Amino acid sequence: MNTINKKLIVIALTAALVFLVSLGSAWAAPVDCCPDGSPASKYPMRVYVYDTENNNPVRSAAVTISGPSFSVTNYTAKNGWTPVVRKINLDGDYTITVQKSGYSPVTETHSMSGGDYVCEPYIFNIGLGAPCEHSLQVCVYNADTGASISGASVTLSGPGSYSAKKTTGSNGCTAVFDGDLQTGTYTANVSAAGYISGSATVTVSPEDCDLVMLPVELEPCEPSLQVCVSDADTGNPISGASVTLSGPGSYSAGSTTGSDGCTGIFNGDLLTGTYTANVTAAGYASDSATVTIGPDDCGLVTLPVELEPCEPSLKVCVYDADTGAPVSGASVTLSGPGSYSAGGLTGSNGCTGTFTGSLQAGAYTANVVADNYLPGNAAGTINQDECGLVEIRVDLLRCERSLQVCVQDKATGDPIPGAYVLIQGPSSYSADDSTSDDGCTGVFDNIKAGGYTVRAIASGYSSNSVSFNIGYNDCGRKDIIIELEEKQCEGRFLQVNVYSGSTPVSGATVDVTGPDSYSAAGVTDSSGKVQFDRNLPDGEYAVKVNKTGYFQGTATATITRDYCGTLMVRVNLTLCSVNCDNNSFRTYVYDEDTGNPIRTAVVTIAGPNYTVVSYTDKKGWTPLVLGAKLPGTYTITATKSGYSAGSVSVQYEDYCGQQIVNSIGLKKD
Repeated sequence: MNTINKKLIVIALTAALVFLVSLGSAWAAPVDCCPDGSPASKYPMRVYVYDTENNNPVRSAAVTISGPSFSVTNYTAKNGWTPVVRKINLDGDYTITVQKSGYSPVTETHSMSGGDYVCEPYIFNIGLGAPCEHSLQVCVYNADTGASISGASVTLSGPGSYSAKKTTGSNGCTAVFDGDLQTGTYTANVSAAGYISGSATVTVSPEDCDLVMLPVELEPCEPSLQVCVSDADTGNPISGASVTLSGPGSYSAGSTTGSDGCTGIFNGDLLTGTYTANVTAAGYASDSATVTIGPDDCGLVTLPVELEPCEPSLKVCVYDADTGAPVSGASVTLSGPGSYSAGGLTGSNGCTGTFTGSLQAGAYTANVVADNYLPGNAAGTINQDECGLVEIRVDLLRCERSLQVCVQDKATGDPIPGAYVLIQGPSSYSADDSTSDDGCTGVFDNIKAGGYTVRAIASGYSSNSVSFNIGYNDCGRKDIIIELEEKQCEGRFLQVNVYSGSTPVSGATVDVTGPDSYSAAGVTDSSGKVQFDRNLPDGEYAVKVNKTGYFQGTATATITRDYCGTLMVRVNLTLCSVNCDNNSFRTYVYDEDTGNPIRTAVVTIAGPNYTVVSYTDKKGWTPLVLGAKLPGTYTITATKSGYSAGSVSVQYEDYCGQQIVNSIGLKKD
């Protein structure tokens, strides 16, 4: 502290540079008004701030002067000086605090008394040094013995969301927490094996430039464990139960429960972590339970285990006798004492679910059937007072079933190639094939046991089918022969019936096309019918019907390979709603080289009972030419002097309201 009393000034000298407090006019006689017009003060002050390393002025440092009924903050200019602070007239202690980012703050206190009113300020030179870096170290001790605790886990948290973790070494201390440690309060949370977790706090102040030590004492902790076993139904203790306890650090120990259902106490060096007790007892299903001993679990930890009273159970497992592989999907029927009967399917592991309930003591037989295996069986016995699961193992011999169908002529016994064969069987099985030159299909593999129906269809023959059963013991290939009788068919006919509404239409032209380049035409009689009586091949037929005054009608018909007789097809015609004379032509004639229209070209249209001549206009178009009523081929010819003639042919098929537009290009001679 500096004391200024009756013009006696005591000034602290810094090691870097010695500055004197300039008393200025403090040595002059008292005045009331200063030359600049400001009132005189008893203790006017001005502060100069500099860098202690290079003696350069420090700009923008915050300078706070506080004293009796007075406080003001100013900032240094680029020359390091604050403005003059006046109106300080009371005796007392005045504290000057200087702060600047990147520097350690500095605080000085000066006692001011006995002064006169003056104009010249008291000058205070304050040097700022580089800020100190704060660091902290946590040391952990045994609260009873004071011994250092190594391996303790320390989590340090503090200002600015600070958080860091370290572990104590052999001396019980962590490595140093350093770096950007802010000033403020820090808390160390500590845990260590064999001790109750603890914590401690320390406050780091701006002046704490040396290492701050934070001691933490932990109370020793000695956990122990006991396993108690009881009946899950009654809650009664189970004596004589065998208990095996395992845990962290390869811990393993065993014990037997007493009359109270509890083991002796497991103690010693029990590490923190999870412990598992595996328990077995006569008349009960084995079980286990776990418990976790935490760092703060001191004293006895009890681990209860409940055992379910044990009832006998049984399951059947089925395997391939050759490979030992499990057989899934096998059907198991289990029978036993007291008319016991149950069943189920094996899963992917080859085993059924567990058969439980009131299983009496005695012998049980498992009968098993499975696809592609011979049936098998095996027996197992549940003894009196049996507890737990009894497994019956059944090994099945492989059985590959297949099927081939051959189709023959019933009269001659000759094979029928190209016959279609459809096989249907159990589990929605369906497969088909066609016979080859020997009259047989390919071999159908992976056939399941069960009932089958085979149907054969061949062109020129009546279809036939046979039904049969393949048993579980029917291994290998089963050959099926189907005999077909040749059809006595007088022929295949297609009859087309043409109507308009319910009225037969006579005189309609009917064209029929079909497979194998079939083509025929006919005209309906007074009943609207026409029949095509050639021996028609298998396949689909297209029917097209034309009649003047009607729109064209069409239909399709399919003759299957086994069809015999007359197939009826009905075609309905719709009356035209337009003038049938409106069948018309219009032709455009142009120069092939230039693409320009040709004017006054002569266009002649010739067809069935029809010839018309017209001329093109300047745009190359003829007028609309009407009157073509009859079906058939129409030839349109265009001629023009200086050009070679050109022509095109068109076919009228529909008779109602058609307009045929054509373009004809002519080349110059």
